[in-house]
Amino acid sequence: MENLNLLSLVSLLVPIVLILLILLGNIVVIICILYSKQLQTATYIAVLILACFDITLAFCLPFAVMESYRPLYLVSNQMLINMSGASLSAQCLIAFNRFQTLMKPLSYKANVTIKRTLYLIALTVFYCTVVAWTPFLIEWETNGLLLFDDNIFLLQVILKNTYALFFVAVFIPVCLVTFFCYYKIYGIAKRHSEMIAALEISLNHNGSLACRKTKYAKTIACIICAFLLWFPFQMCVVFESATNLKTMKRFRTGLLYLAIFNCILNPWIYSYNNSQFRSALKLICRNIYEQCLKYKRQLINEIIKKPLHSATLPTFTILPVYQNKIQSCCYEYEAFLHAIHKKRKTCFFCPLLNLPQTRITESDTQKSHFATKKLFHIPDITTPVDNLVT
Repeated sequence: MENLNLLSLVSLLVPIVLILLILLGNIVVIICILYSKQLQTATYIAVLILACFDITLAFCLPFAVMESYRPLYLVSNQMLINMSGASLSAQCLIAFNRFQTLMKPLSYKANVTIKRTLYLIALTVFYCTVVAWTPFLIEWETNGLLLFDDNIFLLQVILKNTYALFFVAVFIPVCLVTFFCYYKIYGIAKRHSEMIAALEISLNHNGSLACRKTKYAKTIACIICAFLLWFPFQMCVVFESATNLKTMKRFRTGLLYLAIFNCILNPWIYSYNNSQFRSALKLICRNIYEQCLKYKRQLINEIIKKPLHSATLPTFTILPVYQNKIQSCCYEYEAFLHAIHKKRKTCFFCPLLNLPQTRITESDTQKSHFATKKLFHIPDITTPVDNLVT
């Protein structure tokens, strides 16, 4: 029983943690790109759209997980397929943009613009939408089977045709184009590093060819591995489609979590590794800190400048024997404050103690050095404290 409760708790916490991490990373990416004009390029616009797709995919995750246990949420499967295809296509487009940057650096800005990038993204999203929703609209995947269970409309979903179509029409082409682009990128970067190393050797500098090759290889390997996180889940659903065998629901859900983990890695791979993006993020954090500090200072100034109303404070009745001593101490203290700030004209403590109000003049400030000596002077009062205040 305890094991079941633990599994239920884990199955509840895992999607929540995944969704929060996806939202946190991708929202930061969106804010930085929209705030910084330096990042508003074709490649970063594709990264911005990818972040939006990943956020939408995160919201589809709970419904897809619930559908795997009880097939009531038919639309969630189609949304999951649609958004996953859009996310993979955006990653493919980023790879293609980087490939064109290295292949045609001189004509890149003229050929690859933000408008053309948005057109390509809209085209790929439309294509993924057609692939995901066409089988559902023509009742291909349901085979016309409608079931009713306790007056609840339950549509029997057979996803094998949709997943097979998505695997063939979207996943495989996107993988091939992405792998080809990064293979070419690695080759170009390798040649450039060899040329730089040869130039350094000719100039009697220590070349670091191996370090450069290792860095390029690690970067591209991280991108490919993050992209291939979708591969186990796709192979699982294709296996189910081909053999009509059902795998364990928890195993399939775990593979789905692994695929969704790609949405957490995308901000780090495509954004945070870039020094230009990190500079923009630091600038935004610095501006936020300065605004918070400015607001704090304004709040403190308002509190200091706000006058205190004696009506809101408690008053006390002082015995006549000690009224003169207390009033003289208050008067000396107020004269000292007036000497410093040049603002107070009346005693602040007299209304609180029900004593006659005393006005302070400029001549009183000349005695401020005497007031400072008596500022912390406490009269020798042998009477108990309870007898002072009635």
